Amino acid sequence: MFNVECEDFIRLRTDLILESSEIAEPEEEYMSGIKIEEKNLKEKDIKITDVQIISDTAAKRLGKQKGRYITIEAASLIDSNEESYHINVSEELKKAIISMLSMYNNIRHILVAGLGNHDAMPDALGPVTVSNLRITRNIDEDAEYIISAIVPNVMAKTGMESAEVLQGIVAMTHPDLVIVIDALAARRMERLGRTIQITDTGIAPGSGVMNRRKKVNKEVLGVPVIAIGVPTVIDAGTIVYDAISKISSDEDAKELKKYIDDYSENMYVTPKDIDDYIKRVSYTLSEAINGMSGIKK
Repeated sequence: MFNVECEDFIRLRTDLILESSEIAEPEEEYMSGIKIEEKNLKEKDIKITDVQIISDTAAKRLGKQKGRYITIEAASLIDSNEESYHINVSEELKKAIISMLSMYNNIRHILVAGLGNHDAMPDALGPVTVSNLRITRNIDEDAEYIISAIVPNVMAKTGMESAEVLQGIVAMTHPDLVIVIDALAARRMERLGRTIQITDTGIAPGSGVMNRRKKVNKEVLGVPVIAIGVPTVIDAGTIVYDAISKISSDEDAKELKKYIDDYSENMYVTPKDIDDYIKRVSYTLSEAINGMSGIKK
């Protein structure tokens, strides 16, 4: 998760690489350590940004790990009832995942881990996505990729870190790569449910809501880890800051500093129709992975 002091009075939080780069000042010192490629698919209403953080300076400035981050911005993802739109987003997501896989050799068995809490809808993206997957490890088919899946659940229910559960499963089933799916925190309301981030750096479950758990990455699991996330919550203090900065002077905003610091630290906002958000987005994510597990002809 990325934290930055903005105008010396409020901390802004986000899990998204795009928002981290928006908040940070464009200083040459760290921008030279970043490679960015953008592709705007106007006919599909989809924008794809491929960011590679290659220097320690850039990683520190952005509050991110060195690695690759692909962001798919789909403005109509939670609004469109057109199946064709969701198919287009799933297809682009599948391409992004396969692009990540191309960095590794001999990837066939993929373990998909749906992180989060099925009983708390803003945190249910991972479990719901896994429930829609087409599992192929248990059937004797000549599949391009073998897919297995697990929902580790949350520590409050199991007494175990997700990373610990996955370590045991990886040791027993020997996947070539792990895909973890989790809900994220965003900086801007318009990105909730409309932005998909894929990265090869793994993930720290719960970091977006200041509930840091043991990291799930290659160093911990011993195999490559790709993390897929979609923002479902936004920090309440950030919303307050945005509103104040638009309608008030800096002096008025600073008077509310103490209130924001004292009361917004553990408050997060999610859309009232989050159930529908999760249903639509999880379908899009699962279809992308299901498309990868197609049977060879």
